[in-house]
Amino acid sequence: MSSNSEMTPDARMTAHIAEKVMGWTWSEGNPTLMLPGCWLDEHGGEHYPSPGRWRPLASISDAMEALEKIRRTGEWCCITLDSDYHYVWTVKMTRSELHGNEKHEPTVRVEHEDFPRAICEALCAATGYEPGETAG
Repeated sequence: MSSNSEMTPDARMTAHIAEKVMGWTWSEGNPTLMLPGCWLDEHGGEHYPSPGRWRPLASISDAMEALEKIRRTGEWCCITLDSDYHYVWTVKMTRSELHGNEKHEPTVRVEHEDFPRAICEALCAATGYEPGETAG
């Protein structure tokens, strides 16, 4: 993937989620054969970041796939998705007591009008990445 300084903030966020949440690695592809770069999962499956492919900031199903991945780690015991009458989505994530949250209070809380973006911002907060930082 392009260097972080050349990436848009959304591309950096997507890269962070692919690497830190999904556990994928970047493959540069082959420009000579006109093969684009893609994310490789643990089984060698290819996930392309281009439109119509894996885009968690734009696709509810892709964002939910990442949320399910982090939920299965056991580090997060409670994940709540809620929407109020103002159509603002709230994502709350509570770190497990086994991971240092004795009070069992939400450790991540994100609000956004766009559902996939709310999920992605919560995933980034849960993995120590603030939008605007460089991923990695």
